[in-house]
Amino acid sequence: EYAIPFSLGDWVLFDAAHFKRMVVVPFVDCTVFNLGKAFDGLSGMWSLMSYGAEFILDVDVHFEFSVGLSVSINGAPGFAGLESLSTCLQSLGYSSASSQINKFYIGPIFSVDF
Repeated sequence: EYAIPFSLGDWVLFDAAHFKRMVVVPFVDCTVFNLGKAFDGLSGMWSLMSYGAEFILDVDVHFEFSVGLSVSINGAPGFAGLESLSTCLQSLGYSSASSQINKFYIGPIFSVDF
């Protein structure tokens, strides 16, 4: 994990919050796996990949916390097959298998240090 910190100077909000820094953490994740013959029509080696960055703001308000966004793009040849896999799992009775898998993801980041 390689974080790229950016100084925000000395930002203070109402003498209560001190904005310490902005951190950008780029990432690339790749996985290769073999489905074997577990599902009809879906077998062999698959690969999945996601890449993007986390944008994190570090804040101090008598304790430290971080808030930000994670932005990623999912891809690789196996990504298209995930929709087929999801449909197959639903036909087997797994109702929690999502039928819509989005290529783009934006999610919150929050952590607290006491």
